[in-house]
Amino acid sequence: MAYPCVKRNVFSLLLLLVLLSITPLSSSLSPSDKVTKDLLYYLCTQPNIDSSFCIPWLNSDPTTFTLDVQGLLDLVFQKTQLLGYKSLAAMKGSVRTMPGSTLKIPFETCVKDYESAIKSIEEAQGFLTSKAYALASQGAAKAFISISVCEAQFEGRADVPAYIYTHNYLSAAKIMAYPCVKRNVFSLLPLLFLLSITPLSSSLSPSDKVTKVLFYQLCTKPNIDRYFCIPWLTSDPTTFALDLQGLLDLVFQKTQLFGYKILAAMKGSVNTTTDPALKIPFETCVTDYEVAIKAIEEAQGFVTSKAYDLASLGAAKAFISISVCEAQFEGRDNVPVYATKFNLFFKRMCNIDRVFSDNLRT
Repeated sequence: MAYPCVKRNVFSLLLLLVLLSITPLSSSLSPSDKVTKDLLYYLCTQPNIDSSFCIPWLNSDPTTFTLDVQGLLDLVFQKTQLLGYKSLAAMKGSVRTMPGSTLKIPFETCVKDYESAIKSIEEAQGFLTSKAYALASQGAAKAFISISVCEAQFEGRADVPAYIYTHNYLSAAKIMAYPCVKRNVFSLLPLLFLLSITPLSSSLSPSDKVTKVLFYQLCTKPNIDRYFCIPWLTSDPTTFALDLQGLLDLVFQKTQLFGYKILAAMKGSVNTTTDPALKIPFETCVTDYEVAIKAIEEAQGFVTSKAYDLASLGAAKAFISISVCEAQFEGRDNVPVYATKFNLFFKRMCNIDRVFSDNLRT
């Protein structure tokens, strides 16, 4: 998978709601403001937005400059919904046309994920009508998490159809979601937890010993990259001496330690980079990793008290924070290899933390 160059599929544009929550706009914009070329340019050039996509994407719609900001917001959701249905149709077609392929199960998973995401967008459109922006934002966040699950199915695969990547530039549209609403991203996280996609298993107990069979079952759960999970944990000599409670504590410890290593590297890059265009992204990532590490540390406390739902929430919070860091480097040249690689590894670890926690919830 060409992950360093193509990080998102169509619904990754919904991360805008998360990104805007982290960097709220102190804007005087009102839902009744008319959409002018200057206003559109202002919105499309906000941080984390690919202005070279956002501007032509909305300029090409003949209705854009007949709308107010409220109407523009509704338009963006409508266009997202339409593209979602097109992607869903393509996913269903792929399920039918590759019956013997190892990609069949990932595509079946993605069909369900897109159906869930589209439903969330449709519900969000209703909240837009009533100007309940916070609820609309939560719906979009739910859709983002759902499609992230789909996206994870294709990591590490070389035979993924090209159409999976064709809509990745739609992330530029993300800025349009809530231009006049201040929020904090982590106010959405309780919802993200409650709307967790991962099916829960109640047959596991924290006191179950970690056997090779049980370990393999966990590492092959949906949303986990087994090719990362299995070697990552089998390389630790303590893994098969633990029960599930101990294993969960171990994965959070290893995630925390890795986070500190990346944080140190990011801080070093702030001081040593000779590319002024990379200095601000590195500074942003330092903050993002500090937030992520704190979330993982808090989650470790919840693991100790067996509050697995809150531990899962902490892992989701860390994942989202690093997704914000990751977005800083999209479309940039001279990005150090470690930044792309380590961000991906950390997100995989967060997914393992979250899914392992979910499977101990009762």
